[in-house]
Amino acid sequence: MEEQKIKPYDRGRQILKILSVDGPLSVRALNAIIEPKMPRRRLCDALKRLYDNGLTTKRRMNIFGDAAAFYQTSLRGRKLAAKVLNVHPESLLQPHFTEKGWREELD
Repeated sequence: MEEQKIKPYDRGRQILKILSVDGPLSVRALNAIIEPKMPRRRLCDALKRLYDNGLTTKRRMNIFGDAAAFYQTSLRGRKLAAKVLNVHPESLLQPHFTEKGWREELD
């Protein structure tokens, strides 16, 4: 089977699609989901570009005494992200999770 080739600028679109479907995710979770695999450093670079362009937001939370960063689609950049993904902006609305909500899900 031939390995799928992805152009560099398609990675941002792929990451946005994953975040829009799965909600807030850590770099580790994104790295486990994304196909074909990419080095963690390149994933962090792509996330930084999306963050700098206002397409994603980054939240730091303390979970079980350890800090973790979670990325999700940005409310402010929702229209631009919808244009990139070719979907309706309302489909990118996601609930805002709090630290309490994360702990309840993990229990």
